[in-house]
Amino acid sequence: ARRILRDVDEAVADVKGLVDKSHGVIRVAASPLASVILLPRILESFRATYPGVVVELHDVLTAEILDQVRRGDVDLGIGTFLKSATELELVTLFEDRLGLVVPRASSIARRRFARWQDLEEQDVIALTRGSAFRASTDATVQQLGLELKPPVFEVGYMGTAVALAEAGLGICVLPTRAAALIRSRRAVFRPLCNPVVTQAATLVTKAGRSLSPAARAFVSVLSPRVCSNLV
Repeated sequence: ARRILRDVDEAVADVKGLVDKSHGVIRVAASPLASVILLPRILESFRATYPGVVVELHDVLTAEILDQVRRGDVDLGIGTFLKSATELELVTLFEDRLGLVVPRASSIARRRFARWQDLEEQDVIALTRGSAFRASTDATVQQLGLELKPPVFEVGYMGTAVALAEAGLGICVLPTRAAALIRSRRAVFRPLCNPVVTQAATLVTKAGRSLSPAARAFVSVLSPRVCSNLV
């Protein structure tokens, strides 16, 4: 009942702000990485253009992003996902190249690029198996026939993986955006090559549900190309 009343209130607000998109509430679920690295500048630009729109940002793990979009708790989600579901619509924002975060003392840090073979015989800090980046890493390792030691740590948050690498406890495969999480000179990021592997950063919405004018305005700031393809 509360959700129905909330939807009615927002629908009225959307009608009032239909022309200038000056009113409304947007609920966005985003991964911790997107919330820290991607969205601050987007939100700064959006607030400058649409100061009357309230943005609720839910920074949660990717599985919860999909659940919140599916339930209608949020208008849209931003993250990197393993696969789609029939009731969800996913649109690629951009591709993010994978690389290694390694302690500065590592021999890998002395090169401009890392090789997938560098993972062999190394202490690896892995993301949990629910991560799309973990799935890409495991698939590439299997494709190349590499033999890795079991991970010394498995973590859910990329910031934790980076902190462990900074402490000299291992190396980790992360997207290029995660390099911004390195807060000291004790670790560096090196792009992986041979092969170059990318993972899509994705906008997810509920299939068949039109975005409110305020939500469409947010998407237009996030990615004008994506906004033109949305209902």
